[in-house]
Amino acid sequence: DNAGSSSGKYYTVQNDIDASATAGWNSGAGFSPIGTNGIVQFMGSFDGNGKVISGLFISRTNQNFVGLFGYVRGDGVVKNLGLTGATVSGKFSVGGLVGRNGGTLSGCSASGTVSGNQAVGGLVGYTYGGRLIGCRAGCAVTGTDVYVGGLVGENDGDALTNCYATGAVSGSNIVGGLV
Repeated sequence: DNAGSSSGKYYTVQNDIDASATAGWNSGAGFSPIGTNGIVQFMGSFDGNGKVISGLFISRTNQNFVGLFGYVRGDGVVKNLGLTGATVSGKFSVGGLVGRNGGTLSGCSASGTVSGNQAVGGLVGYTYGGRLIGCRAGCAVTGTDVYVGGLVGENDGDALTNCYATGAVSGSNIVGGLV
């Protein structure tokens, strides 16, 4: 709820989280992404502390910037967080962890299924000017349009260091196992 005022704020996960109840939230749309568009973005520091969020459900097929974090801006940091058994669907910029990333992701992982139209990735849908360090994804990724990848759907200049992806990836055009 306070993603727009997250700059300079620090968040730490203390325990593993069973998010399977999110399947029944918001009239079946599931979890509402943290930072949802170009105006409301996550700009803080989120430390997963090596913990895991399991069973996250998001079904927002007409929405852009979809993932646990919908939009992470340049000064935003997400680190040491794992997603397992996630089911995430959206329209444009869809990722298991982050829909659109301009910040730093470090030591993060995602597994489950991710689907959307364009810029669809197992971990991140669309990334620009940020960094991914030591991240991995093991998702079944499906895109109906362009830019579909196992880790990142569309990479617009981000540095990827020590990252990898496993899992089936399918799309109609500009499709890759990693990016």
